[in-house]
Amino acid sequence: MATKIYLVAMFMVCSCLLCGCFTRSAMMTRESFDDIQVGTSMASVKERVGKPYATHNKKDGSKEYEYVERIKIGQQLVSENHYFIIVVGDQVVGKRFSETTPSIFRSVYDDEPDFNTYSY
Repeated sequence: MATKIYLVAMFMVCSCLLCGCFTRSAMMTRESFDDIQVGTSMASVKERVGKPYATHNKKDGSKEYEYVERIKIGQQLVSENHYFIIVVGDQVVGKRFSETTPSIFRSVYDDEPDFNTYSY
């Protein structure tokens, strides 16, 4: 009986440790992007969504922090969202969003996606 309790306890401990290894790090999503308000400090943004994919220095002295969200179905990329946070000093002064879809998925919505392959 004691051995059975010991095995159950060990299983629980191992399960908790393994679950901790698979936690997802913070990342930018559409929801977290919408929650960022003008005037928020960039330190606060990084704390919530992590480090940016890239930083772009603009001619006017501002910085543009780029975050990328890749949406996949299985191993296939179906959409890629680019979130841009515009910062002056350490304060968010603006933001913008860009979405791209691989061309193979866009052709599904064309009126005649296979028009050139028809034979007459």
